[in-house]
Amino acid sequence: GEWWRFRRDNRLESATSRLSPPGIGVSETPVRFGCSMRGTGLLALALQLGSALRNVEYEEASSAPMVPASKGAANATARACRDDRVCNFADDRRICARVFKTMDKASTRLALDFWEATDQLALRPVWRRRSAGAWCVSLKEAYAYTCQGGTENRECNCEFYECSATDACGFVAYDMAREAKPYSSSHVQDCFKSCCKEAVHGCTSMAAKEPKLSPLLLLPLSLPRTFLGPTPQPNPLSLLRSTLQPSPLSTLRPTPQPTPASGPTQPTPEPTSYPSATPTTQGPTRPPSNESTYKPTEFPTTKPTGYPTFIPLTPGLEPPGVPVTCSFTIDNKVLGVWVNGHPVQVSGKFDDWNTEKTFSFKATPNTVLSIKGMDHQAPIGAGCSASGLALSCSASSSAVWGSLVSNPTQWMAYGSETDTEPSATWRHVGGDVRLFARPCVSISPFECKKCAGKYQKIWPSNGATYAWFVLRVGPRSPPEAAMPAAVTCSFTVDKVVTGFWVNGRSVPINGILNSWPMTKTVRFMAGRETKIGIKGYEYNSEGRGCSIAGLVLSCQSSDSQKWNEVRTNPNDWLAYGSTKDVDPSANWHTFNNDSSGFDTPCMSTNGGFSCIDCKSGSMKIWPANGHDYAWFTINVTDPSLPVLPELTLVDPVPVQCKLTVDNALTGVWINGREVAVSGKMDDWKATKSFQFRAGRNTTLAIKGYEFDNVAGEMGSQGCNVAGLSLSCTSAGSYTWNRIASDSISWKAYGSNSPADPSATWNQPRGDVRVFGKPCVSTSPFSCSGCRPNEKIWPANGRKYAWFTASFADSELRPAEPPPPKPSSKITCSFTIESKVLGVWINGVEAKVGGSVGDWSKLKTFSFDSTNLTTIAIAGMGSDNNAKGCAVAGLALTCASKTSYTWSTFGSNQLNWLAYGADKSTAPPSKDWKKSKGARSMFSTPCVSTSGFYCPGCGVHHQKIWPSNGAKYAW
Repeated sequence: GEWWRFRRDNRLESATSRLSPPGIGVSETPVRFGCSMRGTGLLALALQLGSALRNVEYEEASSAPMVPASKGAANATARACRDDRVCNFADDRRICARVFKTMDKASTRLALDFWEATDQLALRPVWRRRSAGAWCVSLKEAYAYTCQGGTENRECNCEFYECSATDACGFVAYDMAREAKPYSSSHVQDCFKSCCKEAVHGCTSMAAKEPKLSPLLLLPLSLPRTFLGPTPQPNPLSLLRSTLQPSPLSTLRPTPQPTPASGPTQPTPEPTSYPSATPTTQGPTRPPSNESTYKPTEFPTTKPTGYPTFIPLTPGLEPPGVPVTCSFTIDNKVLGVWVNGHPVQVSGKFDDWNTEKTFSFKATPNTVLSIKGMDHQAPIGAGCSASGLALSCSASSSAVWGSLVSNPTQWMAYGSETDTEPSATWRHVGGDVRLFARPCVSISPFECKKCAGKYQKIWPSNGATYAWFVLRVGPRSPPEAAMPAAVTCSFTVDKVVTGFWVNGRSVPINGILNSWPMTKTVRFMAGRETKIGIKGYEYNSEGRGCSIAGLVLSCQSSDSQKWNEVRTNPNDWLAYGSTKDVDPSANWHTFNNDSSGFDTPCMSTNGGFSCIDCKSGSMKIWPANGHDYAWFTINVTDPSLPVLPELTLVDPVPVQCKLTVDNALTGVWINGREVAVSGKMDDWKATKSFQFRAGRNTTLAIKGYEFDNVAGEMGSQGCNVAGLSLSCTSAGSYTWNRIASDSISWKAYGSNSPADPSATWNQPRGDVRVFGKPCVSTSPFSCSGCRPNEKIWPANGRKYAWFTASFADSELRPAEPPPPKPSSKITCSFTIESKVLGVWINGVEAKVGGSVGDWSKLKTFSFDSTNLTTIAIAGMGSDNNAKGCAVAGLALTCASKTSYTWSTFGSNQLNWLAYGADKSTAPPSKDWKKSKGARSMFSTPCVSTSGFYCPGCGVHHQKIWPSNGAKYAW
């Protein structure tokens, strides 16, 4: 009754008094509603039945934030977020967000708060005056704030979402592809599902349990408390379709499927996706390989009975040598067409999916038609929704060839993330097609306008980037053969998953790897003997992994009952734990491998996480010793499946990386060897690049620095003003095609001195004991041409930065070590006011050219650089009265044609140490000039104010002298 009177009173108030608190005019602010976290099912029911009052506030509040009506301004402020303040997603496409929490940037780890990210900074004080609570925000605003820097590997900020005041059911059923790019990304929606599990679970449970009942009748029975928005309810059919329709792509997390109490889920006889509009013959309205409207089907929608057999030809009715012409297209690119292993000429643009291609040939008694293509724009694993092959053939004298089309019943397909052939004979008659399986039916919106008949768009069921297709037509069928099982596994790791392998082959993971609340998925083909390997880690568990960490997983397949029973449990799985990120063996993830060190896992008691999409009975497990780094394996044997060929190793593959450092890049090393870098090293706005060949194990090391002194009143600020941004690509390696700078894979070390942390820091298994987890930099710079990545810097925020990461690709052979890099010739120019006494390189005296006793004359010395070089110089000033910092000094710069480090090297207060004495016979130590000499008496030099200069020296130097101003200097 109180709530009803409140609604009635609101109607009696004038729009201006309700929408405009003192000092704020209606015209100052666009539509904006407040929202609250509390509500009841009764309120939602009243919103449904009270049609005369429905949407009163929303309909009248056409130009200002929602503030409840009141008899006075004070009361209005107090009631700014009443219980019925639910953002009306159906009408306004708005969700409820705790916008004022975004001002705590230390907690959110984002560079901009909500108003800065959405370019509405002037409105922040206006909103605060009206309500400092949660506000209804648009999807564009939510994307602009939460997706700063891109969506790849982006963690979810659950503090941003006010779950109970959002129309959860309306939001999760919404097709994000209806939004303009880039707002069509489902990152905001996926994070809402992950952060608001209770609300989302209520929606899916209601639809799954009672799909045929009227939504209105469901309200008092099973409507969750969170569904309070006055959203008009769809009819039962539309409700059912919204339940079955796949959610938009981003992390590619599968839609939760209701699981019966016993037995595997039965395949549906037809696709479970519903197009948003009837396809037209005019082609798609947008390139189909961009982010897709739909999610790929997980495996063929009908259970295959074996390999597609030869399409039979009727003896005597199909003449030999039948001329056949086929029209087709591939979203995105055609890579080749073969008939019986021989390439055929194709007319049309190979890389234009919107134009049809044609080819002709003469059919033989046994014909194998083979096609290869790729989609270079779709997200990983999204081929069944963003890619496809569409084909139809015609032949005037053949009923079989004249009606041939692309479909999932007669064709076979194989998919991979790398351009690696499935076998040497896959395109030939009788070739090895053991890795091929029945394709999925793609729901990409492209069409083949010149294709006839009822063709279906098909793609490999794992949705991979590269696709191989085979069709066999002949007079008789060969014996039926068993077919590999298409398997989909859903899983998550608390905290971070770093890899998933099947029989030693790295498998693409769909999902955010470092977001444990979000389910990850993998898709792969399983044979008779299959081994799964998973790797992940927890932060600083201190041996408590069995209570604060965990892996939970379940798998499903329409082709194998055995795979439908695969779940994490301590009986079938083995686990290995370590305090270090070092694999237990090189082949730990291959079948029949060396499992020494692996043991029965513990059942984790971590109650803070779960896998929302995993089947019931999936247990949380972790290595029994509870260590941070964890490896898991399980062997699955299904005698009904064929034996798949063993993994064939590939030669090292070329890799290209693009990067920049704010401010300057010093060098890049691969397995301890410095590589050439293209681009301006000291210009953070210019993207740099380098190339190399990656083998099975590769260590990548990078060094850079910030120009300014980053130390301030609040400590070192490198995490705010500096950063490394990098991404790599490779056509031959899935692993390297996904590598980028991030806070998971990389380690970093920071210092205010440019001295390397160790002599082996950039080498495989080098000394990186002082390295740690980097921070995610909030510096606003970006790397042009790089894929989305995290900008990183040493967590202590200091001026000089070292980065290192080791990556393994089990599909590659070990790389041959590169030839030794020729030493770099270094020449240094310098002078000392007033006299040079000697120069040493790594303890060996160097020859000095020039007049050592005349400060106005330029002196030089040269040497060959090594990995660690120590320069030692001795000199004297002209005054004995401790005035050296004003009347004496060393000025030096060096040059090199091959080393950026040396070409920017000079005397300065940061790199150098100095010792001063009044007598030349008092050197600091006997070995002070050697690389590892005793230097306990040395200290930071002063910057000399003497008026002398170094003729011919470059700009990269300061004049320095021992800080005590003594006459003699070392």
